[in-house]
Amino acid sequence: MRVEVARGVPADIPVLAASVVHEVRAALDALAAELTSRGDGAAGAAPQFPIHDSLPQFAQRSRRSLATMADDAQATIEALQPYHRLGGIRRDPLWLLRELGSERPLRLAPGALRGDTTLGVNTRRHVEITGELQAKLGPFEHGATVVSVAAKVAGPDPKLDLYLRPSFELALLRSGPACGAPLGDTLGAICDYVDGEIFARL
Repeated sequence: MRVEVARGVPADIPVLAASVVHEVRAALDALAAELTSRGDGAAGAAPQFPIHDSLPQFAQRSRRSLATMADDAQATIEALQPYHRLGGIRRDPLWLLRELGSERPLRLAPGALRGDTTLGVNTRRHVEITGELQAKLGPFEHGATVVSVAAKVAGPDPKLDLYLRPSFELALLRSGPACGAPLGDTLGAICDYVDGEIFARL
């Protein structure tokens, strides 16, 4: 079973989603500027909140911009870096924030099948289904296969009638940094992490 996309995502949704990413990033940069002004020494250019892939990269690129912050603030920012994330940096909300921030507007899939999509059999005659019935969940493109059923056919009059009750949501592209994750869940996780972990600790 293939999906036909009759109409794409409304143009304002990727723009609005990108503005959320931009505002969160701006809030972090404002926090970095405030922490710099609290520290000792002369204030320089307002720094960006650092988000790096490795400790050497962090040390090389952020040492000067963070030098006037208090030592505990510098240590906390380093501890929050994506390279400390168990399971790899691609699971880290800060890394996603940085990567999605380079896209404006965000690149969204035409649609995605949610986990509560159901697939079943109405009629089956002289047909043996091999394996479980399962729809391909997550983002899809126009013409993509969302249901594929492996079956053995026997007898002179085989019949297989399936039903699909889809449930849709917005999702980022599979080829992008979020690997096809739901848009709302991804933005929510980023906002919750920044508010609950970063601002709460700094």
